Amino acid sequence: MLKDVSIRSGLLLAGYGGLLAAAVSFPHSHPWSVSLVLGQLIFSPIKLLVAAFMFSIGFLAYSLFVQDLCKILFLEKNGRPAESHVRLAFVLVAGLSLIHLFFHHWIVALLGGVFALFYGIMDVDLLTIWRNRRIPL
Repeated sequence: MLKDVSIRSGLLLAGYGGLLAAAVSFPHSHPWSVSLVLGQLIFSPIKLLVAAFMFSIGFLAYSLFVQDLCKILFLEKNGRPAESHVRLAFVLVAGLSLIHLFFHHWIVALLGGVFALFYGIMDVDLLTIWRNRRIPL
C-alpha cells in the first residue's frame, strides 16, 4: 500500500508540474495567432518543445487518475476497499490541483483536463478487466 501511495504521489507531482511548466512556458499574449506561434518556433524552438513535452507528461499523468475514477465507479463493487479509498483520495487531490491550475492558466488546464479525460476513458478498457475479474494497479 505504501508503494501504491508513493507511485500515485509521483504521478500527481509529474502531472501538476508538467502542466504548470507548460503554462509558464507557453506564450502569454492574448490574441493567439499563427505568426506568434511561428515566431516562437523559429526564435526559441527549445522552449516551445519543452512546453509541449511537459504538457504531454501532465495530461498523461492526469489520465491515470481518470482511469482510477472509472475503475472505482464501475468495477470496485466487490473490490478491496482500502485501495479504493486511496485511489479516491488521489482522484480528489488531482481534481483540486487541476482546479488550481485552471486559476493559474485556464487554457492549458482546460486542454490538459479534456485530453486527460478523453485519453483516460479511452485507455481504461473496462470490458477486458470485467471479463478477467481483476483490477490492475
